[in-house]
Amino acid sequence: MRYFHIVLSSIRLIYCKEYISKIQMEMPELPHETIARLESVYGLSKYDASVIVHNDALTFFEKVCGFVCELLILQAAQSTNPKRVSNLYVE
Repeated sequence: MRYFHIVLSSIRLIYCKEYISKIQMEMPELPHETIARLESVYGLSKYDASVIVHNDALTFFEKVCGFVCELLILQAAQSTNPKRVSNLYVE
């Protein structure tokens, strides 16, 4: 049996903008985007955010921050300190 080489550069695919935006909405957040979000939302350093993202601790971190924040809201206290929560995991 003989195989023929197909030149893919000659094939042109055209996608509509709606399809591309649908795919973009379904894509998960990339690691560098998650690190940037943790830095901006929680005020973490790039190192702390990287450790959390690359050790699959993001769900744990955000649940703990949310839980602590809910407790503080119930107690009518100030907002939680995300840096302290990240230090518990990083150290």
